[in-house]
Amino acid sequence: WVDGVWGIKVFNATGVELENITVSNINAGIQVNSSTVTVDGTITVSDCHWGGIGVDQSKDQQLRVGALTLASGVDIVSTNETKPAIWLESEDKADITGADSMVHFDCTDPEKAGQVWYITSEQEGKAVDQRYIDSEEELINAVKVSGVYFLNADITLDEALTIAIPLTLSSNDTTHTITLKNFDTSNPESGCGVRINANDVKLDGIVISASNDTISAQSTDLENVHLLLATGADNLFLNNVTLNTNSIVSGLNIYECDNAKIEGLKVTGSSIKSPISITESVVSFGENISLEQGKWAYLVQVNGVSSSDDSISKSTITLSDDSIGSFWVEAIGGKIPETDNREQSVILGAEGSEYTGDGADLNNFITNLSTPYGVIKIDINGGTAEQPNGWLYATKEALSVIFKDSLNIV
Repeated sequence: WVDGVWGIKVFNATGVELENITVSNINAGIQVNSSTVTVDGTITVSDCHWGGIGVDQSKDQQLRVGALTLASGVDIVSTNETKPAIWLESEDKADITGADSMVHFDCTDPEKAGQVWYITSEQEGKAVDQRYIDSEEELINAVKVSGVYFLNADITLDEALTIAIPLTLSSNDTTHTITLKNFDTSNPESGCGVRINANDVKLDGIVISASNDTISAQSTDLENVHLLLATGADNLFLNNVTLNTNSIVSGLNIYECDNAKIEGLKVTGSSIKSPISITESVVSFGENISLEQGKWAYLVQVNGVSSSDDSISKSTITLSDDSIGSFWVEAIGGKIPETDNREQSVILGAEGSEYTGDGADLNNFITNLSTPYGVIKIDINGGTAEQPNGWLYATKEALSVIFKDSLNIV
């Protein structure tokens, strides 16, 4: 491309019709400058450095504003992943009709202030679709449209937030916080602050926090409320996310999610139950997992099924070499996959790794224990909600800190 060159430039003209046009590998595709233009058929504007079709008014203010009309059935094609298929230089200098079905938004690049970008469905979710969020209203509106969003400021929400479409929500350079004053408690068994019920959602480098004002603002019981709830959200990706429960709610609840991936997660504040709850899901943990002890005995509760009910899927948890020493897992009907040699040695019980005492000599057992990857499998006979029956997978460090003599280990 050559700077300043347009494939087609329409200047100070009216009644222009363009049909079945291809413009590519150039600075910008088509310029509508103080003209009225209608496009029809297939308009391909790919590989254009500035974007596909630009609509503007001449610097000569005596001339009309630019006006672009998309005929019914026109197909705008753009494979550009960083620039718009159509852009208005500003809403007071340009007009467009027939584009109601296209996603459009104000460009937040300071160098392009005032521009309004229109993108095709193929461009949604790509870098071209990125937008910057500075307020509660912008965040609420943003999660209604797929895209790549950057938090540009700390935001406080008066109500719970639902993400029901694929999108990426990330912090812009500096880490920013979403603070929740109220939670969705319409379902008493699965309340939440942020609900994700769409596939392909990525949270990257953000902090979600319960507000100190929540107790006074929330009139219902928060016992079963999690700060972040993912339900039926396949391919969920959490990267360097911090959940601050403020000892008001619990942290993360993953329910019926396939292929969830957690590369970095920090849960702070004493959760009402466990920092993490996993039910009927497939979840892999990478490095940088930091979980603060909650009010329940275990850090990660994995809910699966009893042997008498095979109609519900078991949960599968994969621990990486980096994450396996970061926390321990209480598995109730869950399972560590037997396909990996490391986990298989834990499932079957590596030599000397099964403890059958009454708790009195537990510290001595832990001190002298040597198992692959430092993971121990113990059968817990609890019988209460706080200390249920199940298998415990634990690191030696976690056991020595968390286990109390009152916990009955058999």
